Amino acid sequence: MPRKKRNSATPKLPLSAGEVWEIGQRPLTGLVSLPDGELSELPTMLFVVEADSGSPIFGTPIMPDAPLSDLADYLRQAMREPMVGEPRRPQVMRVSSEAEAKALRAGLDEADITIEVTEVLEAVDDAHTKAMNMFGNVQSDYRTQAVAAGETLSDAALRTLYSMAQQFYRKELWEEFDDSEIFSIAFQNANGQTQTAYGMLMGIMGEEFSLALYASLEDLQQLYDIDVDDLEEFPLDLDEDEDDEEAWQASADMTEQVLSVPSISLTYIPKRDLPQPLADEAKALKLPVAKQTAYPLIMRTGQGMQLANLSDLRQIFIALHAILAWDQQVETLDLEDEIDETLTVEIPAMADALPALTAEVTLVVNPFTEDDSFIDLDGDDDDDEPLVSIDADRMRELFDPSLLKELAEINVPSPSKGQSKTTPPKTGSQSPGAQSDQVYTLKVFLTAGPVQAFEDEEISREILLLGHHTLHDLHLAIFDAFEREEAHLYEFNLGEGPQDRSRLYFYSGSWGHDDEEAGDPAATVLDELDLSKSQYFGYTFDMGDEWEHIIEVISIKSGPGKGKYPRVGKKIGAAPPQYPDDDEDDEDFE
Repeated sequence: MPRKKRNSATPKLPLSAGEVWEIGQRPLTGLVSLPDGELSELPTMLFVVEADSGSPIFGTPIMPDAPLSDLADYLRQAMREPMVGEPRRPQVMRVSSEAEAKALRAGLDEADITIEVTEVLEAVDDAHTKAMNMFGNVQSDYRTQAVAAGETLSDAALRTLYSMAQQFYRKELWEEFDDSEIFSIAFQNANGQTQTAYGMLMGIMGEEFSLALYASLEDLQQLYDIDVDDLEEFPLDLDEDEDDEEAWQASADMTEQVLSVPSISLTYIPKRDLPQPLADEAKALKLPVAKQTAYPLIMRTGQGMQLANLSDLRQIFIALHAILAWDQQVETLDLEDEIDETLTVEIPAMADALPALTAEVTLVVNPFTEDDSFIDLDGDDDDDEPLVSIDADRMRELFDPSLLKELAEINVPSPSKGQSKTTPPKTGSQSPGAQSDQVYTLKVFLTAGPVQAFEDEEISREILLLGHHTLHDLHLAIFDAFEREEAHLYEFNLGEGPQDRSRLYFYSGSWGHDDEEAGDPAATVLDELDLSKSQYFGYTFDMGDEWEHIIEVISIKSGPGKGKYPRVGKKIGAAPPQYPDDDEDDEDFE
């Protein structure tokens, strides 16, 4: 099957008079983790930024020694697929070296764009600074961070913290608690004074789990007092919305406000997303983790995002153990209502970093939410309709720009306590309704994803299904056929071609979906799709990593089919790991 090829021709695009783009590479030090021995040099990020507004136009990681001729290709892509606004040509492009200018003049000669050289690219520098502050410029590990502050974090103390984080992850308390409740944790600090931390559990889209700690309710309130416009109308579809520039600016402003709220957070992330110094530290010390997609990343906010210091690590350790011990006591006592229930728990020593202590833990209702999931931003206490109603889970998720695409038009209902947020849908194999004797043979080609090594060979799987099976059944069969481990959102594109999203079926789990034009794959059976032999359609799995597939209809035959359906037929090529960096021997991390 032919692969997608890069179109090297400069697009015939309208000229945006007076528009100036700045183009520059900036380091990604501390922001990326690389497989052992693969690269001796970290990639840089190529920023393309609109000079006047600072709006991002394009961004991609590239190697520092990439040929300058590649720059013109990236700029063609930026003009065809800008992050903000319609496809267009700027009147001016600015770079910082004559060599870059020469390469662009040669590569974009027919585009009729003025190429300028300037020593300082202020818009690029500002975008780089915001990115580093947003994602945390992590250039050291936890032990080095402590040394820089004149303290010592021993290997044993760090291992104890990792072990506690491992236990906490395995307990999966975010399935029982959300931001409608807060854990109040009171303990005596090193100075003998009573200190209270307020902890909130979060499980974003069922894929990213975290614990956030606030030193006071006033700090927590700042999160809910962020001055934003009506978030329900927030333009998430940045490729199509005519106010894209305003949307990007609103997102940037919101992110800046969120990072100004003082907090300490532990987030479980895949190893591939772990900053390189922390990945090296975890490997060298063989620190325990729950699984390869659940490495604890502990950061602090208040002045951007920074790696946690030793004091922060102590507080996270106290909170993790306090919440686990409280939950264990609640189960033992079999309490009917644990709200406002204060229990005394014993916190063990964190090796030599923290002595054993006693804490008082109380589960309280979050005073800044209404009806468990909505916030009244007009600040009054009346019963009138709030000026702005915001789903709290959805608001937090929007603070992470990497989820913007994945969260487009999703309206997240807040489940009641004890209810899982990821209820599996009914599928054709579970509740087929009217049986069908049509047998569909589909060939699923893996065409793109985060694994470069598999781009030049065919990787495909034949899937056989019956006409009463749903698109969700097809997704599950593909999931198993490609040996994947962790569920994510996905979509099927049944438009004129595999990339045509005009006929979209989007799976959002039990989180709901506001796009009336998108179909529900769990409720759509194959016989309803009017498929035909040799037809191609698209399937994308994981809106973050974007594993892209093209599905070919090999045949549609009348049955009845024999054997079990759905089932996998012919396989070509080895299935790549779902997380490319995580195929090391797990024994080192047990």
